[in-house]
Amino acid sequence: MSIKNDGHYFCRAGGNRPDGLNEPVTKILTPTEWKLLWVKLEGKPLPSQMPTLKWACLKLAKLGRWHDSKRTGRPGWVVMWDGWFRLQDMVEGYLVMKSLDQEI
Repeated sequence: MSIKNDGHYFCRAGGNRPDGLNEPVTKILTPTEWKLLWVKLEGKPLPSQMPTLKWACLKLAKLGRWHDSKRTGRPGWVVMWDGWFRLQDMVEGYLVMKSLDQEI
């Protein structure tokens, strides 16, 4: 499952269920994606426990330059997509660097 298909739905509709946003981040992101997101936005070592879907949705929005200026706590689809595309650029850069490391 990926955000391309279901991520925005999970981020918006998941809040309507009591446990909706407490599901693991792997519902919408691969391990590489959420780890890169963590390193980029948290600036701390990786957690021992996997983050939640709520964390991923808010951080993707932050990556898409969302600031919650309306104080709703709910990012829109434009910033979610912007965050998604920026994350994919990060993943691509990581994979390129990883492949260079193996060749050298």
